[in-house]
Formats: sequence, structure tokens, C-alpha cells
Amino acid sequence: MKTLLSNLYKKYLNGRLTENELQTFKQMVAQATDEELWEVMQQTPMPHVEIPVNIKEEIMGNLELEIRKSRRNNFMRYAATISLFLITVSGLFYFFRQAEPTNLAKVSVAPGNRASIVLPDGTKVSLNSGTDLEYDVEAGDHRYVNLLKGEAFFEVTKDRKHPFRVLTGDMNIQVLGTTFNVKAGDSQVEASLFTGKIQIDGEKIAQAVTLSPGEKAIYTKKDHKIVVGSNDSQRDMKWKDGYLIFESTPLKDVLARIGEWYGVSIRYTGHKYSHDLLSGTFHNEPLQSVLKTLSMQYGFQYQIVENQIIIK
Repeated sequence: MKTLLSNLYKKYLNGRLTENELQTFKQMVAQATDEELWEVMQQTPMPHVEIPVNIKEEIMGNLELEIRKSRRNNFMRYAATISLFLITVSGLFYFFRQAEPTNLAKVSVAPGNRASIVLPDGTKVSLNSGTDLEYDVEAGDHRYVNLLKGEAFFEVTKDRKHPFRVLTGDMNIQVLGTTFNVKAGDSQVEASLFTGKIQIDGEKIAQAVTLSPGEKAIYTKKDHKIVVGSNDSQRDMKWKDGYLIFESTPLKDVLARIGEWYGVSIRYTGHKYSHDLLSGTFHNEPLQSVLKTLSMQYGFQYQIVENQIIIK
């Protein structure tokens, strides 16, 4: 059984499973033990995803399978989508591999967690809470990722012949080899540069902008304008190391960031200190500890109900 499971897993990674093999693969994963699944993944690691050896919880579960049939030029093609749920040292993320019709893989980081991946060209990407990112599983002449939403820190492998691009839908970033951070929000997109150079453009951006180390560009979706200023090296870089940093931040914005960071909803009806500015750093602290610190400082009470925080 283990040999067959390993062979099917290899064929899945290469997008070569038939319809019957996909059904068999689904059944075998459902029946296999955690130890068997872990051994298969160690022997044939999922491409370009960093998986630590000290995983203590379930390695793979909730395997979902969808076989889609489509007709083109009188022949049948099959596409398979398999969701593999993995626990990493930095948090829970979901990995999707779609064999047809593209070679794009999608990584989605669950709210309240962080993760890291290595792209086929060696570029390292750190992903913040609630981030969705797509990338091509085959290293080639076109190096790019689609940052669908969220925040990612890039350490790009140098390749002068093949620039690296980050696409956000509203703002495109092109680099040769550098370290930078990108945050794609609902109303704006931010890019902070730390080393090297990046060029920013887009369909609705009137003129391309080039950033130097220490600069940040903020693109506002409503008016399609870019503003360039100094970046916040602490805030824009150290989140990937578990630091939640505030510098003269209003309490109401602090609570919003905390909700985003820990993947919880915060109900906040207003407080006399809501506009007070907070400066401070939390490093890998549990949510309860952060809330206790703030409640002692500002005199509010809170209640945790499942994934919701009620501030009183």
C-alpha cells in the first residue's frame, strides 16, 4: 500500500493522475495513518514548500478532490484540484496544485498564522496572516507571483536575465534581486524596499516609479495615485520573525491589527482612549497576553467568544 501511495503521490505532483487514480489516491489518503503520510511526504517532499521535521499534529487531512471534465477539439481533458492541509512551524497554510490548465500553485495562509515557502528559482517568501499567493511551479524564463491578497516579504534570487515580478492586480513590481515587502489590501497596495531596486507600474498608474532602499510606495486604488516616502523597517520587515510592532498607532487601529494578526474578529464600540497613540512591541506573544497588557493600560474589559473578541 505504501509503495502505491508513494507512486500516486509522485504522479499527482507531476499532474499525471488519471480519473481512476485520483479516486484511488483520495481513498488511500483517507485510510492512511499520519505516520504513513508523513513518511511518503519525506520521501517525496511537496515542491518548494518548507516543512519542518518537528510537526506534532496531523500532517495531512481533509483531502478534497474535484475532477472536472472539459471538452476541447473532440478530446477529453481532466483537471484535478487537491487541497492538502499542512501544519508548519509558523502556522497553518493550505497548498493547492492545479494540474490543468496551468502550472500555478496557490498557497493560502489561514488567519492568525504565518508561513514561508521557497519558489522554484530559490526565492524565499514569508507570508503573513490571511495571505493568498499563486506562483508557477516550474522554474523558467518568466519568474512571477500573483499576490491575491495579504502581505508577503520577498528575498529574491538574483538573475539579471530574468527579472522577478510581483503582480497584485492593481500594481506590478519588477526586480532583479532584492529584499522587499508587499501588502495588498482592499483600498491600497504598499511596497517597501530594503535592498536593491524595484520598479512599480500598472495599467492605471500614470508613470512608473523606481524605489531605492529605505523607500516605500503606497498606491491608493480609489484615485490611482502613488505616494513615495520612507518605509518603516521595523513594521515592514520584522513581522516575518513574529514581531507585532506599533509606533504612535491609535488604539482603534492597534485593535484592528491585532484582529488581523491573530485571525479573530474584534467588536469595539468605542472607548475614551480609542484615539490614544500606542508604541510598543509584542514578540510571539499569545493573544490573551496581548489583550491583558492593553486592558491594564487602557482600563477596558474584554470577553473572548470563539473567534470573536468583545471589548467593553
